[in-house]
Amino acid sequence: LEAYGDMDELNSALGFSLAALPQTMETDKQLLLVIQKNIFTASSWLASTPGSAILQHLTKITANDISLLEAAVDRLEQETGPLHKFILPGGSEPAARLHLARTICRRAERRILVINLEQDEQATLICAFINRLSDYLFALARYANKVDGMPDIEI
Repeated sequence: LEAYGDMDELNSALGFSLAALPQTMETDKQLLLVIQKNIFTASSWLASTPGSAILQHLTKITANDISLLEAAVDRLEQETGPLHKFILPGGSEPAARLHLARTICRRAERRILVINLEQDEQATLICAFINRLSDYLFALARYANKVDGMPDIEI
């Protein structure tokens, strides 16, 4: 219950972030919509009893969903350059919203790992997807700041 509650909060935070992204970030706006659908998919698995007959009817998170996130992180990091120090979350409004979504994503990941889900293939893919999603949100927040002309605040 805690895990899919956090996933619901994450999905809302992504919608909140989407509302602030400029049109120039259309590629990532479309990807965030796909991600929101994937969060519903993952949440349906988290809300189901392991071994239940309903699982055979549910859509699954796939390795391709994870690969899409990894490719997006690579693309964004090419735009923002390497990071050599820790940075403070924040900056522009879109970036601040994305950082908030990232921290909710990390909390959801911790909750998912705690329940363990009998370590089936789908549980493993959900964990990997959420882990890579937080990395994507970090990279996207940095890129949103770059688009708005805001430098990273290094510490």
